[in-house]
Amino acid sequence: MLRVELGEKLKDAREQSGLSLYDVQEKTKIQKRYLEAIEEGNFTILPGSFYTRAFIREFALVVGLNPDVLLEEHAADLPTTKEEDFERLSRVQKHSKPGNSSKNSAIFSVIPKILTAALIIGIIAVVWYFLQKEVDPENEGPVDETNEVEFERNAEALEEGNAQMNEDNANEDEPAPEEGVEEEPEEQSEPEEEPEPTTKLTLVDQDDSGTPSSVFEVTKPEELVIKVETENNSWLDIKNADGDVFYSKNFTKDDSPAEFELTEENEIILNIGRSVDITVTVNGVPIEYPFDETKAENYHQVVTLKVVE
Repeated sequence: MLRVELGEKLKDAREQSGLSLYDVQEKTKIQKRYLEAIEEGNFTILPGSFYTRAFIREFALVVGLNPDVLLEEHAADLPTTKEEDFERLSRVQKHSKPGNSSKNSAIFSVIPKILTAALIIGIIAVVWYFLQKEVDPENEGPVDETNEVEFERNAEALEEGNAQMNEDNANEDEPAPEEGVEEEPEEQSEPEEEPEPTTKLTLVDQDDSGTPSSVFEVTKPEELVIKVETENNSWLDIKNADGDVFYSKNFTKDDSPAEFELTEENEIILNIGRSVDITVTVNGVPIEYPFDETKAENYHQVVTLKVVE
């Protein structure tokens, strides 16, 4: 059974990660009974096809599996949205009453007639308004073109006079330059150059035999700040060589950006669920993944930072 095989993969990965169902429930906020159903391949008790895929995706991220590859391998055994639409339609048909359709059709047949009558009345009102405006002898007569031209000329002359007055006032306010003294040109300030980053990241090791992993050496800075940003939902785990955890949960757009000041640490390990969606910088210097993060097999990556003198 493919369902059982999918559930066994998730269960094996969970046990290898040392996580219980309660741990996965805390990390994903998915009820334990749904997690047990997924491991047993019993998808019928899940809320629907959308939630089935979403729950499996969250489960896979937490236990370190690639959700896209997992869902693609077992796509034929997962419920489709067409099945869910058929179930919803059946429920609606069971609860619908025979008389409702006839009442609704009667109401909808009257609405176009009302709209057509309102449109005709509106057109008649507009035509009547313009006819009254043309016939009414009290309306304003034709505009005297001579007066209009004269008015425009006077307005232009007044505007030119105001402009000349403003220019004369501005010249009077400026002090006259002294004779024999040359005006010094104003010094133009040169744009300040941004200082180059002092932190250097050097790739010293990489391995793709299992989960793609890489090791970077970081020149020991006065302050070590790791900044993480994302536009989507991913899994992020940050700890040191002693196993002390600084962050371990789903990393969402609402959590982004996040900064971690880890100056006192000599080794930092980042376990990234979807590297394609997460950008990591060290003191402003971005980490360039050695493995193409746009490929599904490289979504899950482990990056180790070692601080050297």
